Amino acid sequence: MQRSLTPLFLLLFCVGCQIAAPPPAVLPPAPEPSWSEKLLQQASVLPIARVTITAGRLTIAYPQESLFATGAVLPLAGGAEALDPLAALLRNYPQAIWDARVLAATNHGADYDLALAQKRQELLQSYLRNAGVAAAQVIWLAESGDGIPVELILRPPQPLPESSSGVKE
Repeated sequence: MQRSLTPLFLLLFCVGCQIAAPPPAVLPPAPEPSWSEKLLQQASVLPIARVTITAGRLTIAYPQESLFATGAVLPLAGGAEALDPLAALLRNYPQAIWDARVLAATNHGADYDLALAQKRQELLQSYLRNAGVAAAQVIWLAESGDGIPVELILRPPQPLPESSSGVKE
């Protein structure tokens, strides 16, 4: 009889015991994305814009007649809805410097097209400045000719100047 009580005793004793599971594995935190990775993520959802990376450079392009009708200086209806997110993106990344090119092409000749591109550039420049984008953050160029009417290309980060040792010679 004593032999049959031992397993029963062990069973009753262990019913109150909880088997401790091993602690969950602690994974190191995921590395924080760089500002350029965050910039790319946010740029990729800009309305109307096409975002590409060519030769390692991020480009935000507004295709034909997405912002301006042919020959028009003022943006199409809904232009503010497209430009406000761009302005917010530029404000959020003040360390990013952009080359912006504004093109215009009509049947009225190169001089007319250049004047139209310059007026569009002035309007965009003023709009972004009024939206809080620093003037030095976007380097503007207006040209006549066919192509993408509005394009912003991210400049590569400039290396920091060599620091001195602090010892004067």
